[in-house]
Amino acid sequence: MKKKFITLFLAVVFILCNATVAFAAGGTKTGAEAVAASKDANSGVLIVDVRTKANYDKGHLEGSLSYPLFGANGVDDTLKSNFTQYVNDNKATFEGKDIYILCNSGNKGAIAGTEALITAGISEANIFTITGGATDADVKAAFVIDRYYVTGAEAVTASKDANSGVLIVDVRTKANYDKGHLKGSLSYPLFGANGVDETLKSNFTKYINENKATFDGKNIYILCNSGKSGAIAGTEALLAADIPAEKIFTITDGAAGADVKAALTYVSADQAISVIDNKDYLILDVRTAENYAKGHLNGSLSYPLFGANGVDATLKSNLTQYVKDNKATFENKTIYILCNSGNSGAVAGTEALIAAGIPADKIFTIEGGATNASIQAKYVSDGATTEATPAPAPTPESTTPKTGDAASSMMYVMLMVVALGAVVVINKKRVVK
Repeated sequence: MKKKFITLFLAVVFILCNATVAFAAGGTKTGAEAVAASKDANSGVLIVDVRTKANYDKGHLEGSLSYPLFGANGVDDTLKSNFTQYVNDNKATFEGKDIYILCNSGNKGAIAGTEALITAGISEANIFTITGGATDADVKAAFVIDRYYVTGAEAVTASKDANSGVLIVDVRTKANYDKGHLKGSLSYPLFGANGVDETLKSNFTKYINENKATFDGKNIYILCNSGKSGAIAGTEALLAADIPAEKIFTITDGAAGADVKAALTYVSADQAISVIDNKDYLILDVRTAENYAKGHLNGSLSYPLFGANGVDATLKSNLTQYVKDNKATFENKTIYILCNSGNSGAVAGTEALIAAGIPADKIFTIEGGATNASIQAKYVSDGATTEATPAPAPTPESTTPKTGDAASSMMYVMLMVVALGAVVVINKKRVVK
């Protein structure tokens, strides 16, 4: 008898619990119904997503309202109470609508949301739980992410300011990055042979988790080819690593945007090294003659722009004139500038070349300059100068380029040709082949 009583008691408890759940949860809607409503601006439906903000940011139904009810230990009663107050304060948002609640699985969060809405005076008849919650296949397939945007001009400005608090992540292929990128940007390719690669995307999330100091506290600007698929994949990878959505920005139009395209003027050390023997490229070394003699890239053309106090305006002007007088050396070539660190010397060299009529889109800076370990590993030395007997600094009147792929005895050879009473001095110049 006692056993039968216990069994009956448990059955009643079960029925009562289910009844309570049914009451608290109101009606139900399938994932497919919720998705259809989210895509119809005239549906009269408001979808309330009660999951954590982090989960909402990683993916949600279009147009849904985020009001998290979950804390560190599950449903938070304070958040639940605050939601009731929010509904009371914003009745126009809720009244006259069918409200679909989306939680993680369609259980505790939906019950809490329903109770909060009813407490705020919303009729139970207008409250529905999306069955299966965020685990429903139709719902998951329809998830979108909200993206924040910055213009190309804003991205370019940030790239030039070391204190901007911005990290630019370039998700294009390494080949595209190497050919030209924004200063200081981080290369993490997400594109494979057939577009965005899910494995690369997953690996990027892992990389972020393992290098949080690189990303934490920064506004992250994502650069892809056009601001679309690559930026979406990058955003999803960052969100998966728990980077807040409001810290992630897509650079509109990506590398195709005019402002960005004009500023993709930095190339990697690997790219510079790869063109050493390519005749379509010219590596212009603007460091002092002394530094050049100690080590330089084979075949590079030396034209020092540094005087005793940094970049020398006269030397810069002389370079412009030299380029004008020797157009054949520079025309139809892509020019990579090597300076001490990829900063002031490269800027001066770029300005001098542009002033001489060289198109800006043919001029690039080797990022990191002579401080780059890969560049230093490829240095050759002509032995023309040593630390004990430094070469004299070039003067504005006698600055003469020299090249680094001939023996020192050949570097200073000049052929004198006298014809028709005029003396023509031909400098032996080597450029990158």
